[in-house]
Amino acid sequence: MKFSIPLAVVSLLLLTPLGVDSAETLQVGAASVDVTGRPGPDLAGFLARVQPSTGLRTHLFARTVYLEHGPETLAWIVVDSLGMAPEICARIKTMLADEFGIEPWRIVLSAAHTHSAPAASHLSGCGEFATEYVETILIP
Repeated sequence: MKFSIPLAVVSLLLLTPLGVDSAETLQVGAASVDVTGRPGPDLAGFLARVQPSTGLRTHLFARTVYLEHGPETLAWIVVDSLGMAPEICARIKTMLADEFGIEPWRIVLSAAHTHSAPAASHLSGCGEFATEYVETILIP
């Protein structure tokens, strides 16, 4: 897993020093969901590419690791994307906070930095922002 070392560091920083009884069990959950959209949107990060995506070669995923140690929690989500606009991250955090009761500051969102995903961030010259993809796949 690409994020196992940073995840260990973050879990130690966020969960250990907060006075949680070390005898309590650290519970860990993981999940993955396919976030592949339909061909058609611009792919993010191709400055010289003039056409949108034309087919599907590989699937895109959002992967999550959830940690719980006593009352302390952390949700880490990695999305196969070049990046995500701050307003998208805020909406995802709000949605998860409302749905699962996790404090937004305990939700870490990161992008895997792939150039094979629709543009989910507003980067100049890096593809037209894929509103339909974001609204139907990333934030259903």
